[in-house]
Amino acid sequence: MTTLLKKKAVQLRYERTNISELARELGITASQLYKWRKEFEEFGEGSFPGKGNLKLTPEQ
Repeated sequence: MTTLLKKKAVQLRYERTNISELARELGITASQLYKWRKEFEEFGEGSFPGKGNLKLTPEQ
């Protein structure tokens, strides 16, 4: 998935109560969605930088 789609998936995760259903709709696993959420919480807008790029926290 692209960076934009991952960020949208994380946003939807906060809006929905049934994570398993959301994951199925997106064609991913619930564990992947939880991983993306954790990554977004840690790195914010620096999450999902693309292949070969470093993730940066907001302070960096």
